[in-house]
Amino acid sequence: MSTMAKFLHRSAAALALAAATLAASDIAVGSDKKPRRDHDLAREALRRGDILPLAKVLAIVRQHVQGDVVEVELEHEHGQLVYELKLLASDGRLIKVYASARDGTIIKTKGK
Repeated sequence: MSTMAKFLHRSAAALALAAATLAASDIAVGSDKKPRRDHDLAREALRRGDILPLAKVLAIVRQHVQGDVVEVELEHEHGQLVYELKLLASDGRLIKVYASARDGTIIKTKGK
């Protein structure tokens, strides 16, 4: 499998993980008083241009950290939306990367 095919496969898997994670909990109430789910809020933020698509953030992160993405979460950290990515390095280490959802800037890396 080519490098690009592997990247696309991993990105698709990470996106599926993120969607499942975001769908798991309610975090807000909309103006119509119906619970709003994380994935709805994330979709709206993406539509408004407040956050980058996960694929773009993954491309930025992969320039700095190598590994297979095993989990992705979109979280509120210190007043901003942050992607928390967990990558499994080839040597078995779990690496956590926190990246700004707005521009992909890597905020913090743990386990590297």
